[in-house]
Amino acid sequence: MQLSNWRGEIHREVTGLLRELLAEGIESGYTLEDARACGAVLNAYVEALEKANGQEEILAAVREAVTALNECNERTGVLKTAARESVLGILQGAALEAGLRDTEADITEDWRTW
Repeated sequence: MQLSNWRGEIHREVTGLLRELLAEGIESGYTLEDARACGAVLNAYVEALEKANGQEEILAAVREAVTALNECNERTGVLKTAARESVLGILQGAALEAGLRDTEADITEDWRTW
């Protein structure tokens, strides 16, 4: 998958899933704007990866995205849903696509609080 294709994945797997949960009336504690904010963080992450040059810049983009998602989750709890696994998959998959050396380790665990 090309990095630009991750935007569609973000829309389908994160923003779309969160919208579906809201539409079903599942008690979530977050709003559609919260879901959009999470999607915006991930889209900015993909953009940063497109500009990244080397391992250090890729990991810096991961750290920045995870920190922003931590803040979003602390305010809204948006990542206490089924979207959590999708977000982790996007963070990992896009970083690998950008050139992060193949790793099976969770690249977010050093910074993630959700």
